[in-house]
Amino acid sequence: MADQTDQICNQLLQPFETIPSKARELSTLIKADLLCKLPVAGGEEVKFPILKDFIYTSEEVRRSTIAMHINYVLSDPIGDAVIGTGSEDMMHSSVDALIRYLLQIFVKALGGKLPIEFDRNRADPKSTTKGRDRPDFLCWTREVLLFKGEENGDAKDFDLAVEELQSKFNICFYAIDGSPDAGNQLDRLIPLTDLLKIDHRRDRVTILHTMINITRIMLTVSTKIPNNIIPLGKRRKTGETTITFFDDFVEKKIPRNHLPYANDDTRIHFLVRMYKCAKGYPGLVQIKNEPTLKNRGSYKVLMTTWGLNILPKNEGELKAMSKSIITGLDRLHRGNFVHRNMFLSISNTEVIMEKIWLNAVDNMLMSVEGNDFVTKLKAKKLNASKALQRAWIKGL
Repeated sequence: MADQTDQICNQLLQPFETIPSKARELSTLIKADLLCKLPVAGGEEVKFPILKDFIYTSEEVRRSTIAMHINYVLSDPIGDAVIGTGSEDMMHSSVDALIRYLLQIFVKALGGKLPIEFDRNRADPKSTTKGRDRPDFLCWTREVLLFKGEENGDAKDFDLAVEELQSKFNICFYAIDGSPDAGNQLDRLIPLTDLLKIDHRRDRVTILHTMINITRIMLTVSTKIPNNIIPLGKRRKTGETTITFFDDFVEKKIPRNHLPYANDDTRIHFLVRMYKCAKGYPGLVQIKNEPTLKNRGSYKVLMTTWGLNILPKNEGELKAMSKSIITGLDRLHRGNFVHRNMFLSISNTEVIMEKIWLNAVDNMLMSVEGNDFVTKLKAKKLNASKALQRAWIKGL
């Protein structure tokens, strides 16, 4: 018989009509009844009567991929694998079966309808930087981190896992100048289910139920996500540079031979001086700690985040942005740092700075001072120091 997985998944995974505006309201959708029972392969609804309201066996679907997978999820080995392990590594097969492999089946069955990506740690990384900063499981849709998970090998450490999950990848808010807005930081998690135990077969069905409804939520919101998204947790390659986005910093790694200068100590000394010059000044990259050469092979620096790179909405915001950028630029000029290609022989400096989008903001300028300021900038009649003395931004 033909595999019925695609048809079953399309029946199970219909988008919700609406999405609540508050996280606590999501629990209603998470607990919503499934659109149909879950198929299994070998009459488990008879073997386990407690599950008969949630699963069914039929000759047409029992050889389908999803039926055989759910059969495996409900089997004794999945539950037994987590009893008395005390280790995250020993739990991977059970957790993957309930979450990662199930999502893979959904992605394949729905094709482009479910644009998700996921990543998970393959070992317990408690002693590593990765373990301190990244959750064990990450799932994105259209670059938005929608699902993060933290594993722990012992049930008595559940509260610790919740604490670690809460501390990793919190959503940050920023003021117009890019500085963190501490008053708006999220400080708690909203439980969407009760505590569930993998070694309980009924709880495994609840986990499947929850994953299906989370997938339905992802299907519902995926078409409504804006384009200017920072993909928390993702690693990006730009040439030889690897960039990873965290909640309040960005990790940047560059191979040693792609840094300026030939001598390692000179390279690091130069970059440390540059970042020290920028410290505390708006419009410039700020670092969490000094750059390092890891194992003498790659340069690594952790930079604090400044929010999304978006245009101002009015002249007041444009004025604040302009002063922020020009203040930083003036600081770099005074420190003999300039903005140019660091690999050119005529240059020995590097700086990362925002750009003023002069051509895109003309229609925001209503004041005479603002128009005069931008006109002189376009004509290159103002350097950074003189620009800071203009009446349009001096009073801010």
